Amino acid sequence: PERRPTDQHSVMILSESGRILWYSRRPNVARDLKTVRYGDRRMLAYYQWRPRGRSYYALLDSSYRVIKRIRARNGYRVNTHELQLTPAGTAYLAAYEPVRLPGFRTPVMDFVVQEIDVETGDVLFEWHALDHVPPSASYVRQPGAGTTWDYFHGNSIEPPASRRGTIIVSARNTSAVYGIDRSTGALRWTLGGKLDDLGLVERHPRRQFCAQHD
Repeated sequence: PERRPTDQHSVMILSESGRILWYSRRPNVARDLKTVRYGDRRMLAYYQWRPRGRSYYALLDSSYRVIKRIRARNGYRVNTHELQLTPAGTAYLAAYEPVRLPGFRTPVMDFVVQEIDVETGDVLFEWHALDHVPPSASYVRQPGAGTTWDYFHGNSIEPPASRRGTIIVSARNTSAVYGIDRSTGALRWTLGGKLDDLGLVERHPRRQFCAQHD
């Protein structure tokens, strides 16, 4: 929208033969249209970018009506990369936040994971990559002044099977997958990348992950 402000953005459903089954014109960029289950109902969800930090994930019922707008909390802006709903009525989502760190010439982009109660908007869990994964783990070089260093770039979140289970996060720029303790936020393990705990890189140095997305 910055380069082509007259573009028309939308979300749509197509048949296998390419026929449009449903089409919704959107005011700004919309992405990640998918089916989800909220409570006992199957719904549609998509990411809607809005200016001034007002972006959200929309939940649509079987009549294509928006019944919920899910946003990140605590001052963060939800990101287009991920939304996962759980049987407990919560949503796992991601946010990106630039952070000024001592000794770095540019801001470093933090990756934030939140679990949100969809009904109340309460934050039930929050995790920051910068608290657990150092920038030195990145395969992306620190850029010059005036650009934020996206050292981690989280792409996907797998919710835990239980409240004490493991959250799995995949990060593109560290080429690693992380197992996060849902109770404490501590890293249980790292698979791949420079800080591999499970021997993947040691056993298969030419077969390690590279910028994976999921």
